[in-house]
Amino acid sequence: MVPRKNVHIFLLFVAASLLLRFYSFFPAIIDHDESTYLIIGRDIAMGKDLYADVTDTKPAGIFLIYAFFHLVFGYSIFLTRLVVSMVVAFTAWLIYHAAVRLYEARQAAFAAGLIYIFYTSVWSQFGLSPNTEQFFNLTTISGFLLLLNPKKQNFALSGLIFGVGFMIKYVVLFDFLFLAVFFLVQECIQNQWKLKKVGIVKYILAGVGFSVPFLGANLYFFLGNHFEAFADITYALPFRYGKDPDPVKYVVLLLDFLSRFLPLSFMFFYAIFSKSSVLKKHQLFMFLCWISGVLVAMYLQGKSFDHYTLQLVVPFSLVAGLFFHPELTWDRFSAFIFGRKYGFLFLGVLVLVVQISGITGVLTEKNRPRKIAAYLKAEMDPGDSVYLSNYSHVVYYLLKKECPTRYVHPTLLTNPEHARAFGIDAKVEIENVMKSRPAFVVLREPYPMMNELMDGEYSLQKTFFDGSVSVFKRRNNDGE
Repeated sequence: MVPRKNVHIFLLFVAASLLLRFYSFFPAIIDHDESTYLIIGRDIAMGKDLYADVTDTKPAGIFLIYAFFHLVFGYSIFLTRLVVSMVVAFTAWLIYHAAVRLYEARQAAFAAGLIYIFYTSVWSQFGLSPNTEQFFNLTTISGFLLLLNPKKQNFALSGLIFGVGFMIKYVVLFDFLFLAVFFLVQECIQNQWKLKKVGIVKYILAGVGFSVPFLGANLYFFLGNHFEAFADITYALPFRYGKDPDPVKYVVLLLDFLSRFLPLSFMFFYAIFSKSSVLKKHQLFMFLCWISGVLVAMYLQGKSFDHYTLQLVVPFSLVAGLFFHPELTWDRFSAFIFGRKYGFLFLGVLVLVVQISGITGVLTEKNRPRKIAAYLKAEMDPGDSVYLSNYSHVVYYLLKKECPTRYVHPTLLTNPEHARAFGIDAKVEIENVMKSRPAFVVLREPYPMMNELMDGEYSLQKTFFDGSVSVFKRRNNDGE
């Protein structure tokens, strides 16, 4: 059932990605991080300086991607999410090629690609929302594919591609480091630890390639005017921002990931523990090493956001695809559930259930900011500004308005932990915003500090969604 031509495989992956992710193209928001990328990317495209005029915790890469999106697509959330679905499909296609090289079984490789698309396209907080993981997973599989062909130029290019991923999110370091160590040790074992026969040079070239994007970013900011801001975000903030890891929450996150994708988790562990020889011993060690690196990266971040698990999905998909290797023998239960007779029906029902739950949740709850934006657009004069305070900041993007503070993501001011990490006096920053006298202020539920700052100068105009969101308007000098 696997198409024989690569282009047909790629087109099938595109179709699968578009089908599973289609309903996610329309809501105003799925994840607040995406709103931050949209706004900062737009502002960079319009000439603002990253980390000085607008800032966030991420490296520059993700914002440059969204700046490019804005230059090409303008104000179009639909098109940016369409492109992300293509990124997912292309990543799956490269996973297919990597699996072919590893296993020489096109059925298993094709399954691995489809599994990746399914992993990243069914649960909103585990991949449906465009986030950094979708982009750096593409660099990870690209770099890994080059490492499978051990030539000096391939290792150098692989390091460079991993370095680009590192500039999207720093956790890519662990994919690169653990994979490079595995290949080095494997080569040393094959050459009986005779280092003269080991191609050390290619690993050095990989390391040099990895460092180029990061050193380039440092040089860019050093020669510019905002190196201090860049250095603080790059070198100091990660240690202040990540709180002490909670092992219990971390284990719960992993168990949640495995249970949400239970059929795929079953395939993964079935392939790992199968007595068949489809997964060679050195390949098993490679995947265990790779996954260990990802688990370390997830743990060190000190938080338990669901989308962190997407970093695991590339190696998980490559292993789970082996479940469909022609030489792997199924037991009766597996043959009944995943065989041709009932397998497609089971998969269809599963996809339908998840899609229906996603549509009802995403298309209703996640589209509320459009109602707020529509109301404000009708009420605002051309020169009016708005401060969204603790409400969804995507409304700035929908209204084509600037955020009145460089701390675009609201939690940098409303969350005390985030404010401390950035060294922000949140009350002073918000007071400065209010001194600019925005025409409208939007609040989600009671916010005592903002209510105090607005007292006597703003009046309640309208409430939405059973009073959970309130819109305030600044009074004129005559009190109206």
